[in-house]
Amino acid sequence: MVFTALVVTAAVFAVVAIAGFLGHFIAADRKQAKRITTSSKVISLLPDIAAFKDLAMFCGGDSLDAPTLHEVEFSNVGRESVKPVDIERPCSVRFADGVIVQAVVGFREAPGSPVEMLEGKAIPGKAGRDVQAPKILLNPGNSLIFYVVVSGSSGQPVPSLHADGCHLMKESDGFRVDAGGIPILVVAVLSTCVALVAAVSAVLSLL
Repeated sequence: MVFTALVVTAAVFAVVAIAGFLGHFIAADRKQAKRITTSSKVISLLPDIAAFKDLAMFCGGDSLDAPTLHEVEFSNVGRESVKPVDIERPCSVRFADGVIVQAVVGFREAPGSPVEMLEGKAIPGKAGRDVQAPKILLNPGNSLIFYVVVSGSSGQPVPSLHADGCHLMKESDGFRVDAGGIPILVVAVLSTCVALVAAVSAVLSLL
C-alpha cells in the first residue's frame, strides 16, 4: 500500500509538472508568434593574394580599402505579420568600423522566389556605418535583404529591429527553451524519476 501510494503520488506530480511545462511552452510560443531570423554572408571584392596586390577598386575617385559585399537577410519565420504600425525602429544593419560605400534593399515574397529591389529605399545613417530599410509589411515567409558594400571594415554586420511583440534571432540559434520554463521542466523530470524508482521498488518487493 505504501509503495502504491508513493507511485501514485509521484505519478500525479510528474503529470502536473509536465502539463505545467507544456502550458508554459505554449504560452511562450504564442508570445513569440512574430519571429524574425537574420543571416549574413560576406564576399571580398578584391582577392586577398599577394600576386594581385596592385589591384584596386575606386568609387567616386576614392580608393576603397579592402572592400567587401555583405548580404544580410531578415526573414519572417513566425505565424503573424509584422506591420508598419508595429515597428518602432525598422530593420537596420550597422558596422563597428569602416564606411558604407553603397547599400540597397531587396524584398523577397517567399524562400526561393526572386528578389525585388526596392529602389532608393536604403536609408543611410549619419555616421556612414549603418543603413536601414523603410517600415514595410512583412508577412510570414517574407524577407528583406540588405546588400551593402563596405570599405575598411574588419567586423561583422550587426542587424537590429525594434517592433512590438517581435523577437529577433539569428538563423543559427534554432530552438531555445524559455528560461522561465526550466524550473518546471526540472520538477517534471525529478517527479518522473521518483515515480519510476517507486514503481521499480514496488515490483521488486513483490518478487
